[in-house]
Amino acid sequence: QAERAGAIPALDFGTSLLGTDADGNGVRDDIDAYINSLPDTPAQKAALRQDSASMNAAMVVDVTNPVALAAAATGIAKASVCSVERYYGSPAEIHSNSITKYTINTPQRFDAWMRFNQAMSGSVTQMPKRGQGCAE
Repeated sequence: QAERAGAIPALDFGTSLLGTDADGNGVRDDIDAYINSLPDTPAQKAALRQDSASMNAAMVVDVTNPVALAAAATGIAKASVCSVERYYGSPAEIHSNSITKYTINTPQRFDAWMRFNQAMSGSVTQMPKRGQGCAE
């Protein structure tokens, strides 16, 4: 009902970790549609896409490979810095927080996200310097 009323976006609840990504940008098509529907600036929307893509990469990373884990963590750190820079003080900041909820919206995706986080437990990731987080 909430989807039909437009209160929440229509999301992919399939069992695939990555869902459908027809344009190959690393972001599920349903998340892309949600981002496109927002009144945010193009730069803010790019930050949201980067955030979702970094989470998707982390969900499918080989958790036994320390180099791959570090790369995924760096991607998340960059996306986080980008979101903060582009949304700081904006009333639209809540959209950035929604990306996590919408990206990790099934038990399979949640479990994969938790595997990544458990593999990273106790590790340290350096945050990028201001202005070095955004991919575009």
